[in-house]
Amino acid sequence: MAISDYTRKFQVKYDKKVFRGKKACCEYYNIGYRSVSKYISQTQCSFPEAVDHYRKLNNKKFYYRGRNWKSFRECCSFFHINYNSIMSYIYTNACSKEKALAHYIKVVKKKHFTYDGVRYDSFPECCRSLNFSPEAVRTYSYNHNYSRRAGLENYIVLQNNRRVYQTLIEQCKRYNINSSLVIGYAKRNKMPYDAALKSYILKINHSLLNTKKDSIGEKYITTRSFDFKGSIFPSFTACCTNYDISPATVRTMSYNRQISLSEALERCLQLREKRKFIYDGVEYKSFKACCLAYKLNYNSVTSYKTEKKCDDLEAFLHFLNPANIYEFRWNGVIYRSLQACCAEYNISYQAVSTYRHTHKCTREEAFYHYYFPETRTYIRDNIVYESFSDCCKKNNISYSSVRSYMHIHKCSREKAFQYYLDRNNSLKFVWEGITYRTFRECCQKLGISFNSIRSYKQRKKCCNEDALKHFLKK
Repeated sequence: MAISDYTRKFQVKYDKKVFRGKKACCEYYNIGYRSVSKYISQTQCSFPEAVDHYRKLNNKKFYYRGRNWKSFRECCSFFHINYNSIMSYIYTNACSKEKALAHYIKVVKKKHFTYDGVRYDSFPECCRSLNFSPEAVRTYSYNHNYSRRAGLENYIVLQNNRRVYQTLIEQCKRYNINSSLVIGYAKRNKMPYDAALKSYILKINHSLLNTKKDSIGEKYITTRSFDFKGSIFPSFTACCTNYDISPATVRTMSYNRQISLSEALERCLQLREKRKFIYDGVEYKSFKACCLAYKLNYNSVTSYKTEKKCDDLEAFLHFLNPANIYEFRWNGVIYRSLQACCAEYNISYQAVSTYRHTHKCTREEAFYHYYFPETRTYIRDNIVYESFSDCCKKNNISYSSVRSYMHIHKCSREKAFQYYLDRNNSLKFVWEGITYRTFRECCQKLGISFNSIRSYKQRKKCCNEDALKHFLKK
């Protein structure tokens, strides 16, 4: 391949070899290019001299413990010591390589951990080789006040028991047996899980009764079969699925009321019978199921029922007609929705909805809170306004600010309105016969920076008129 004149400029000759550049030469001899460049700038020598210097350093042998090592790095790797760590230790402590090696060899020996005749470089490595998390073993040792070795041994026993427990659950599932009954049987009789499972299987096969007393005579060991209303089911779960009831619900009722499973199941069936809802000749499990079948919002139907104090069927029929869902009646007039009624009377629909949600009242009560036909107009200074908000707008006062002032100070709206009116009057500024709402507005109309006038006032300690005259002269 032909070499151009441009690339030929960067070629370097060293030791009868031609390299593409200085970096390629350093990489060939395994020398750091930055180190060579730094050495050249410090000693102001040529590139071949710098390469010779670092090649001699690399070829220097290291003698330690009666053995010649090719390099100090090779010695560190033999003793499983990080080369960068020991070099930083030599630099910070200003010691020799031999002293640093002796220190790190002691540190490495302290980290060694021997278990079951095998020597590991560290305790975490031992845990990982046994497929355990080192953090989990350390936490277990700390919680039980064990040493590292005792904690590891106890943790292995714990994990083996867990494995036995998991295999026991799998075997119980295979034989369709409740694992908790087998575990309880093993604890009462103080026998291992395997023997308890075998004896429990024999007990079930040879059992003729549904329940059988144990050796103590106080507790009962229940088999998987379940008797309810004269019929025997293979298990309690099978009985619940036959009656379409959740087993967890029955167990919770049995535990809370301290009754047997059969009594709890019978009560659940009675409750389900009470909850049934019949409409149009079809029987539904509950009123909620009927609402879902007709795609009605169950919460809306129940809230309407509580508001109107009617029964389930009347509320259901009201929402079954799509026109009745949103219609709103006021003063004998039927509106398409509450929002349409609010628009007719110029009342904020969002305000009515918020009031209804916060005070948990009906739509009519919320609407009546904002509806005042006799006091809707507002008279002030012999001037009739359409409403109080209209009065605030025409006097350049924020209606929401007046409402918040009334809420905070618990005063009338006239007092709150007068407060903001006095404040606006105090802020008025007159210049050359023209009245402005504020001094800032006057500055904006005259094209002068308000911040500049304010800083000038603070420096000269003068009034607004003097400051304004000063800037107008400019």
